[in-house]
Amino acid sequence: MYPRHVVTFLALLAWQTAPSGPRDRPSRLRVWLGAGRGTFDFTYSGATSECVEFVGCSCTREILHPWRVDDTNETGSAGMQVDGWASPTIRISTAYGSASSRWAEPDAGSGRSRFAAGLVAWEGAGVGLGAGWTVAAERLGFQGPAGYLRLGRADGAHFRADVRAPTATPGATGWAHAGLAYNQGRRGGSPEFFLGVSAVEGGYAYGLWKRLTRPALFADVVIPMNENAGVFARGHAAEKARGFSLGLALRL
Repeated sequence: MYPRHVVTFLALLAWQTAPSGPRDRPSRLRVWLGAGRGTFDFTYSGATSECVEFVGCSCTREILHPWRVDDTNETGSAGMQVDGWASPTIRISTAYGSASSRWAEPDAGSGRSRFAAGLVAWEGAGVGLGAGWTVAAERLGFQGPAGYLRLGRADGAHFRADVRAPTATPGATGWAHAGLAYNQGRRGGSPEFFLGVSAVEGGYAYGLWKRLTRPALFADVVIPMNENAGVFARGHAAEKARGFSLGLALRL
């Protein structure tokens, strides 16, 4: 079964089971279902060499032939994210789905790369801290430790930063974010915002196999349809790098 089939099934299930009346208590469970695509233009360069043997001499020398190629990489992803509160101060977030990239190494027997992530966070009244791990194709740029920081009230305006945090659309809108957020807590019914700077892929330095990154302007907006459901849109824009994702956010 493909991740898009799982996402569709869960969306229908959550929509049918979500309460339709006014909410008199904070959410215990939140489900995100979405898909997105990101692109960036990059340049890789290097040099080839050949050895030349001189007549009557066993020594050799290298002749370098520099080369340079400009190209565009596209990353598409689709999946789901689940945020659950085990208590008013403990949040557990997970994500699962699939992603594709021209330069990614696909899983064995699959044309797409799977991703999975988990994070446990302590949500205090004015501070939030979290840590976890994200596993995905290495070249998609979001594999490794995950982290989360909040300064300020979660249901009000606050500063937020995350690195490889669980998301329904990883790789489509950057792998690290920091900026001003509003209404990111357990209570719904009003718009949500997360605006700031995102770190996105910028290219590759071949030969050193070093990933380059660049900053981008980032926006994450959730528009509520009622107390229990809303639509979200995320995106970033930078020089030669852009991405977006769309989806459904449900509170249960």
